[in-house]
Amino acid sequence: MVKTVKNIKAGFITIGQSPRPYIMDSIAPTLERSFDIIEDGALNGYSYGEILKEFPLKKSSDFFVTELSDGTEVRINIEHIKPLIQKSIERLENKGAKVIVLMCTGEMGGFKSNVLFVESSEIIKNVAAALGKNKKLGVLIPDENQRKQMEKRWGEAAEICALSPYLSLEEAEQEISKFRDKSWDMIVLDCMGYTKELKQSISEKLNIRVLLSRSVVASVISELS
Repeated sequence: MVKTVKNIKAGFITIGQSPRPYIMDSIAPTLERSFDIIEDGALNGYSYGEILKEFPLKKSSDFFVTELSDGTEVRINIEHIKPLIQKSIERLENKGAKVIVLMCTGEMGGFKSNVLFVESSEIIKNVAAALGKNKKLGVLIPDENQRKQMEKRWGEAAEICALSPYLSLEEAEQEISKFRDKSWDMIVLDCMGYTKELKQSISEKLNIRVLLSRSVVASVISELS
């Protein structure tokens, strides 16, 4: 008699609201061979108005761009989101997660977890460094106002440009044309909101290799089974 091996529960945290089907559905085929996926959103339970009131955006502080369940785009400072992410970690641990992945490419750190906890930002940066060694790297970010924090993240190894992941594909393709004069060898899409369709469009229009953050993270996490 063949013994059935039960998959490990893996928790995935979005800094917005869950579920995020357009993100998780795109990487589920890679992950579901090894894991039972459970999701949690750091902003679950908050309305847009409550977020604006309780977590007013400070322009002088680092921030992240994410989405609510209804597609509303929000910006939230790192000092506001970190305690909420910690609560997400605790909720996922209580649901039996043995691996927890923060699906955000922004650098934070300082979280506590009783199980294996992975920050996607570290995976993306290290993979990009390995594949982009001695190459000219372009990094696309969600918001121009994030430039300073992203320059700290990437240093002189990359050229930072803004392209919102929440544009329609048609709108995004118009913006992509502005990068034709860049002499990049590779592009990193440094946000989980960027899609496989956008990656393909950039690759075809600019004839360049493109790293899609969510796919890179899923591939690495799938090896943990």
